[in-house]
Amino acid sequence: MQAVGLEYFDKDKGEFIMIEANKLDIGENQVTARFADYELGFQMIVFDGDTKPSMTMSKYDFKNNRFLEHYQCDFETTNIE
Repeated sequence: MQAVGLEYFDKDKGEFIMIEANKLDIGENQVTARFADYELGFQMIVFDGDTKPSMTMSKYDFKNNRFLEHYQCDFETTNIE
């Protein structure tokens, strides 16, 4: 049983895919998922002038050593009972 992972929608397959936690690079404030041509990195950062951290996602082309896209993410934390 895998309780934690990253789930995404694969447009080509038309279904949700789960990447298990043991296949992710997980650090203190970041999670990175590697795909064939790029990686997606999620991290918690505090923007200048803010007091609370925000989650960002960056798409990185590791073959060409450059970032392709950056996004600020909306998220909600909750306790699972």
